[in-house]
Amino acid sequence: MKFTFLFLLIVCSQTLWSQSLSEYVDKAVSNTDILTQNENHLKELAYQKDAAGLLENPSIGLEYGRVKNTGISGSLVGATVEQGIPLNGRLGLSEEKISEEMHKQKIIGNWQVDKLKAEVLENFLVLWLEREKISHAQHRIKDLKVLRQYLSNRKFTSPQQKSDAYLIKKKVEEIEFQLHQNTYREKEVKRVLEGLTQEKIGHYEITLRSENTLRKLFEEIIKGSEVIQEYRKAVQKQSDLSLKQEERRWIPDMTLGYSYQKENVPGGNLSHAVGINFSIPIFNSGNVQANQVRANMRVNKARWKREDLRRQAQARALRERFEYFLKLGGGSLHAKEVSHQKELKRIKDYFLKGLINAQTYLDAEEISHDLHYRQVNAKKEVVQVLLDTSLTYGKEIRISEVLK
Repeated sequence: MKFTFLFLLIVCSQTLWSQSLSEYVDKAVSNTDILTQNENHLKELAYQKDAAGLLENPSIGLEYGRVKNTGISGSLVGATVEQGIPLNGRLGLSEEKISEEMHKQKIIGNWQVDKLKAEVLENFLVLWLEREKISHAQHRIKDLKVLRQYLSNRKFTSPQQKSDAYLIKKKVEEIEFQLHQNTYREKEVKRVLEGLTQEKIGHYEITLRSENTLRKLFEEIIKGSEVIQEYRKAVQKQSDLSLKQEERRWIPDMTLGYSYQKENVPGGNLSHAVGINFSIPIFNSGNVQANQVRANMRVNKARWKREDLRRQAQARALRERFEYFLKLGGGSLHAKEVSHQKELKRIKDYFLKGLINAQTYLDAEEISHDLHYRQVNAKKEVVQVLLDTSLTYGKEIRISEVLK
C-alpha cells in the first residue's frame, strides 16, 4: 500500500489573497471534520489498548442444597472463585500491537489530511486557470469586435472587407462559445470550493519561484521521506509481535481457583480448597498461525520492493514532466509571447491599412492566444507535478516554497 504524505501550508507572501488561500484550505479541512474523525479513531485505539492489557474477569459460582446427616436434614452452601492468568505474555504483546496500530493511524491520518489539502489546492489551480482563460477570451473578443466595427462602419466596403468582417464575426462567435464553456467550468469549480470552505472565493495569483529554486525543491522531494519507512516499520513491528504471540501459544494458560463448602447440620463438613489448572495447547500449538504470519511478512516485503521499483520508474516520468512544464512556464514562453505581441501590433496595422487580409491577422492572433494559454497552463502544471511528486514520495512541502 502506497502511503505518501503532503503538508501544504500557504503562507502570506505580499498579497492578501495568498493569505486567504491558506485560510481557505484550513477551513476546507475543518469543515470536513477529518481532524475530529482521526482524533476519535486514536481515542478508540487507546481504549482498545487499555482493554487489551486487562485480565479476564474472575468466574464466581454459588451453590445451595439440602443434606441429611444421621437423620437430620440441613442446608448446604458453597462458593467457588476462579481466575485465569495467561503465562505466555499475550496481553503485553497485544498492547504493543495496538500501540503500533496507533502509530500507523497517526501516519494515515496525517496523509489523509494532506491529501485533502492537495485536492483543495488542485481545485484552486483549476479555478485560476479558468479565470485566466476567461480574462484572455474577453480581451480577444473586445479587440476583434473593435476591428469588425471598424470594417462595418466604412462608407464604401469592398468584397474583401465584407469577407474580412465575416471572418472576424465567426472568430468572435467561436471564442464566445469557448468563453461560455470556461465560464461554466469556473462557476462549477468555484461552487465546489465555496462549498468546502464556506467562503466566497476572491482573486489570487499563481506566480512561480525561480527555476533553480523549483529544481532544488523537486530533487529534494524525489529523494523520498522517512514517513514511508516509519509506516513500514510499524507494520513490520506488528507482524513481529503477532509472530511472538503465535510462537508462544504452546505455553499453557493457568487458572487459579478457590472453593468453599459448608454443611449446616450437626457434625456437618466444612471444606476449603485451592486449585491450579493448566490449559495445555496440544492440538493447536500455534505453528500453523506462525507460518501464516511469516508468509504475510514475506508478501509485505515483496510488495514494498515492487512499490520502490515503481517509484523509481515514476521518477523518470515525473522529472521529464517537471522539466518540460518548468521550461514553458519559467520564462521561455513569456518571452515568446511578448515578442509575438509586438509583431502582432505590426500585423494589425498592416491589416487596417488593407495590406493583408483578415485570415492572416486571425492566424497571427491565434498564435498569440496559444502562447498565452500554454504559458499559464504550464504554471499550473509545474505546481501540479510538484504536488504529485510530493504525494508519490511522501515528502512534505509548503506551497510558499513553490509560489511567490
